[in-house]
Amino acid sequence: MVEDFATRDNIEKAKRGANFEAEIEGLLVKAQLSKVIDGFRKKPEYGGCFRPNFEVRKGDTILLIDATTTARTDRIKGKLWDAYNAKRLIRSQVKDEGGGKVKKVLSCIVVQKTEGEEKEAFERAKKYIEECSKPLDAVDLLLSVEEFVELLRAL
Repeated sequence: MVEDFATRDNIEKAKRGANFEAEIEGLLVKAQLSKVIDGFRKKPEYGGCFRPNFEVRKGDTILLIDATTTARTDRIKGKLWDAYNAKRLIRSQVKDEGGGKVKKVLSCIVVQKTEGEEKEAFERAKKYIEECSKPLDAVDLLLSVEEFVELLRAL
């Protein structure tokens, strides 16, 4: 009985995550159609094992995006490692659309739940990114969905 509950709970979490990822993809489609971004790829792969949810291109800038429903510290720590390595690989290998080197590589984590019970975890994770990630040049930003939309417009 406990195993059934755990399985159902994990299935529900997976569904919420997939739905949020689809929401982010919808925002990216709209941004591309309105020429806010040049294009995007879903589930790009770098070095065989580093896979953000999306890669967005705008001129000579690449933005790596990971989407998560909550800002749990263990989840954020895993994404730091992925972002650090993906950014290193991109800078050494990837060209921009015009054939020149990519000049700017940013990485962000977009968090669905940033209010109510999750607000404290979101603020704690933002502080963690500031203190631990920026010196490593891993994840640059931890954003709410609203902040993410503003970032897309500012690229």
